[in-house]
Amino acid sequence: TIKKPVKGFHISNITLRDSSLTYLEPHGLPSGGDWALQRNGAIRMEGVEDALVQGNLLTDLDGIGVSLNGYCNNTVISRNEFVRIGASAMTAWG
Repeated sequence: TIKKPVKGFHISNITLRDSSLTYLEPHGLPSGGDWALQRNGAIRMEGVEDALVQGNLLTDLDGIGVSLNGYCNNTVISRNEFVRIGASAMTAWG
């Protein structure tokens, strides 16, 4: 949470692959447009400070790769490779 965030969280140099389909999972409408967004992903973060996602391979996912939700202060996503991602490689929804 914003009052008690997880600090210094790092995910580095791993491979994440073969997630399940997420197209029919609950979703929200972040704007007044005609599209929707899920708040989940192979890596999902919320309530973090000084988080780092670096040097990972995310492959053959049938959903979102990295999902930032709510309070994510000073979060860095760097030098990752996204291959055959079913939805968005990265999303952010405050």
